[in-house]
Parts: sequence; structure tokens; C-alpha cells
Amino acid sequence: MLFIIISLLLFAGIVFFQALQGTFSALIMVVLTTISAAVAVNYYAPLSQAYLIAHIPNYADSACLAGLFFIILVTLRSLADNFVRGNIVTYNLPDRFLAGLISIPTALIIVGIASISFEMLPFGEQVMLFNRYSYNTDEPSVLKRNGIFPFADEFAAGFIAKLSDGALSKSQSFAKPHPDWPGEVSAQRIALQRESTHAVAPGLIKIVRAWRLKMPLLIKKYPDPVRDRWGRSSREKVRVISKYKPSEDNYFLAVRLTIDPKAADGDGYNRFSWGQIRIVGFKGLSKKITVNYYAIGLRDQHTPAEFDYMRVKVPLPLPENDDTAPVQYRNFGYVSPEKVTGPEDVDVVFELPEDFTPWFVEYKRWSRALVPKISAGEEGNEDIAEPAAESGESPSV
Repeated sequence: MLFIIISLLLFAGIVFFQALQGTFSALIMVVLTTISAAVAVNYYAPLSQAYLIAHIPNYADSACLAGLFFIILVTLRSLADNFVRGNIVTYNLPDRFLAGLISIPTALIIVGIASISFEMLPFGEQVMLFNRYSYNTDEPSVLKRNGIFPFADEFAAGFIAKLSDGALSKSQSFAKPHPDWPGEVSAQRIALQRESTHAVAPGLIKIVRAWRLKMPLLIKKYPDPVRDRWGRSSREKVRVISKYKPSEDNYFLAVRLTIDPKAADGDGYNRFSWGQIRIVGFKGLSKKITVNYYAIGLRDQHTPAEFDYMRVKVPLPLPENDDTAPVQYRNFGYVSPEKVTGPEDVDVVFELPEDFTPWFVEYKRWSRALVPKISAGEEGNEDIAEPAAESGESPSV
């Protein structure tokens, strides 16, 4: 894949260049790269939300993360080169070999931050022939995850998460609301179509209600469009092909979101796919280990008594005046029936383990709302403790 090839070449190039510079230079670069990454990762979000997200929401995070990291790194390296003019002279071959080994973390962090910044841009779910997630209707419970060798993005995310745990005067570790940062960034690109915004400002969703969903999700078949004898594109009726129930020791949690009209796409419609809504919570009895899950179901806006399974593809109508055009597909998801003029309620479903304690739901990267106590009633169960009160924290950036 092109993304993997470029990542490997960039990684190898950085290691080779640092090996030529020597051990002392490689040691300095490791320290400077670590400082630059820690500052950039912990402060790109406040910078983005304060100055850019209202104007360029799809590009704000990427610009702030990459800009902060590389500006800080270049500045620190320039200062180091001016103030530390000496070098350690040793045998050439051992020096280069040791420098190459020391520079591996440097290369992984640089390539990792660059990869994540690039993946934040408003591409589709595939970036340079790389697709992090693959799924199909035949195996609903299987969400296959792929990586970008040499896995620099995952190394950088994990390394910075350890550094940010109580560092830089932050009360909350970066990893707590972002337990899987590279996967989260990739999932946010799984949009319906190009008009679907990938990021919105904080505070634009509320959770009205949360309950255990007892009914299964309907897996529907959306037949490919065909042309009738007059050349018009038509499609057979959508039909239910199977029903999906939660796997053993899991349950469905339904959440009613109220989406502020300011979160609408540029043309005034609300759109989202399964990867653009995630729920973050605590694993097991611990309040330290967090995990996240993505939406798996959605209430059918045309048939309110039904909930649809979301991880399927929907064929697009055939283009006019082109009898040879192949069928194109988009992700299934929610599109508001008409342009939004006020708050809109939407019901989404997550499949969660029984030992999972919900914390907050995030809509399109930054808009978050704490999950309330699971409501009682015919659609709910009141034996779940209130996670917001237990966690004692708000989901900061």
C-alpha cells in the first residue's frame, strides 16, 4: 500500500540521516522530539478549538498538530545546534550503528505524528490505498483492524499517552479520553459522503436518554440500481436479510442525541456514519483503564419502530447519460430528512460488554456529552449505576 511504503521510506530516511550525524546528535534529537511531541499532542486541541475549528473544521486539528510539532522541533533543534557546538568523536562504524539504534524512537515519533496529522485531513475512509477498518454484512460482529507498518502512529500515540499521564500540569491523561487515538482518527473519516463534516465544535450535542435496547438490529439489503427500458436508474425494494443480536456477555445501549443546528454540514443537513460517533468508558471495575466503541445501530427515521445495523454499504444512483458507469457505494448512516433549523433528536446504538461503564459519547471528534443513568421503563433497565457521577470527571480534550 502506498501509505505503508511512504511511511517506511520516511522512517528509514530519518534513521539513516541520524546515523550519519552521530550518537551525540541522535541522543539530543530523541530528547527534543519527545518534548515537541508531548507539547503538540497535549495542546493542539485547545489551539484548534480556540482559533480554527469554527472556520476550517476539517483541517483545524491537522494543521495545529503538525504545525505545533514541527515548529517546536525545528526551533529546539536550531537552539541546540547553536548552543551545543561540540560533538563526541569515536570510531566511525560503532558510532553510526549506535546512532541508528538511538534514532529509531525519533523516527517513529516523527513519522507517527506526521501520519496522524495526515489522517486527520478530510479524506474518505481510504487514504493512499490504506484502510484501517474492514467490515462486511456477513460477519456483523467482526471489525477487522489494519495497521500502517512500521506502526509509527500507534507507537507515537502510546508513547505520548505515557508521557501525558499527569505531565504538563494536566489533571487528565491524554490517553483517558483517547484510548485508541490512531483508530479514532481513522474512524472519524468513515463519513457518508464528501459533504459530511469530520469535526465540530465542543458543546453541540446533548444526551436526552440512554436505555438498554431489547430488540435486534435489522441488517438490510440495498440492491444495486439498474436501468429500466427508458434508461432511468431504479432500485429494487430494500429488504431485511437477517437480524443481529448482541454477542454473548454484550448488550445494546441506545442513546438519544440532541444535535445542535450549528453541528450541521455546510449545506444545512446533519450527516454521520458509524465511525463518527464513539462511546468512551471504563473497562471492568477499574476507573483507570478506558476503551471506546463505535456506533453499530441507528433508528430508522422512516420506520421508527426499527433499528438498522449500520456497518453496510449503500449503492448510489447511477449517473445519467452514462450507461457504462459502474455502481458506486457510500457508507450507510444518518441524513436528516430536511435542512435543520433547530435541535434534532437521533437515536444511535452501541454494542457494549456487560462490564463496561459508559463515560461520554463523542460526535464528530470534539462534541461530547456525559452518558446519564440508564433509564427505567419498558425499553430500559435501572440496575446500572450513573457513570458520570462515578467517574467524577468531565471529558476534556
